[in-house]
Amino acid sequence: MVYKTISTNAIIAKIYRDYKPNNSSWVTDAYEWAGEALDCIKPFTGLEDKSTISKVIDYRAKLPCDIEMLQGITYNCKQLKRTGKITHKQHCCNKINHLPFCVENSYSLNPNYAHLSFKKGEIEIFYLGIPTDEQGFPLIPDNYNVKEAVSWYILMKMCLRGFKHPVVNFQMAEDHWRMYHPRAENECASLDIDGYDLFKRTWLGLVSNTQLSNTMFEDRHLESDRAIPNTFKYLPNQL
Repeated sequence: MVYKTISTNAIIAKIYRDYKPNNSSWVTDAYEWAGEALDCIKPFTGLEDKSTISKVIDYRAKLPCDIEMLQGITYNCKQLKRTGKITHKQHCCNKINHLPFCVENSYSLNPNYAHLSFKKGEIEIFYLGIPTDEQGFPLIPDNYNVKEAVSWYILMKMCLRGFKHPVVNFQMAEDHWRMYHPRAENECASLDIDGYDLFKRTWLGLVSNTQLSNTMFEDRHLESDRAIPNTFKYLPNQL
């Protein structure tokens, strides 16, 4: 279960502290390597709600780079409907009986871009994204196995680039990455008490009552018992 996160800078500081690399040429690439390691571990049980303004230029707008799931797109404070492939010729000012033909604005998706039915403007994109720090780098779960897995993945990549260490080599780094990788996945996927309770209620809610036929007549018997006193309440007085 992931409760806390730390910056990627903390992992880089850990590598400096534990393995004493003799130069800093690897630091810039380490941010990308950390993202690759997290993509393998899949640690996040939840994503952040985010939004951004994107300019529409020539019928398309760029999607944010950290998007994981699109929630919706708005234009002039109105939500746009998603459609299939948009043919921009269909959204020109066609005239029927000398009147302009108005087509409702909409959008479609292609890799890296949203294609709109209007040529220019500004849209607001609402989406779920990976949590990042103030510098835009991914946040890493504050868990021992996750931190070790990411550290060994970075060291493995450093060894491929010729990093020399008196103890660590590529085979050692790869073996440790393979050891800590499943541990990190299991740590992040583990549930706490409330998580187990939610899991139980979610799955048990799908189970139908297979004994319903056995209790049907019992319920009818209880209803008849409740009805008897009301029915014969005044019989003794009448007799």
